[in-house]
Amino acid sequence: LYDSAYVYENLKQNLKPGNRDALAFDFRDSVGVHIRLGDFARVSEAEVRAGRHDSARPVWWYRDMICQIRKLAGREIRVWIFSDGTEEELKPVLSLPRTQRLTFGTSIADIMALSRVPLLIASGSSFSMWARYLGRMNCICYTGQMKQHILTERDAAFEQECGEEIDEETGRRIRALFEK
Repeated sequence: LYDSAYVYENLKQNLKPGNRDALAFDFRDSVGVHIRLGDFARVSEAEVRAGRHDSARPVWWYRDMICQIRKLAGREIRVWIFSDGTEEELKPVLSLPRTQRLTFGTSIADIMALSRVPLLIASGSSFSMWARYLGRMNCICYTGQMKQHILTERDAAFEQECGEEIDEETGRRIRALFEK
């Protein structure tokens, strides 16, 4: 089996020149958010919590996670939104200060970019899972939507499922991540 660093390096070497901006972008001191909406079903909260995949989380959940992370960090950390949703659907998050939509033009470039953020608020999609696998970064995902755990005991990062509130231990780790 190939490990994630090997796969990342091979993808990096094979990226077309127009996609390489994703590798040079400065994500220090920021949060990446992947909001999958396009072809995901809109289902009940109970179905999502029970682990139904291919279902969209309401955008308000992402907004609330951003607000909680900023409160834990004690400042308005920069947030980058990657999504297939419309501007109207994303309005609850895009209206937040220092929050901006970002794309590097192709799915693979966006996955590579997301793999470089210090903290990812992930959707339950394989797009988010690929970013998590390649980046082995800190990650928050909605309850029942983390299809599989990526990290091992060798990784210093965390991956955590969260409902409406970030738990105390994850909050402590987020504070440490964004200490200045």
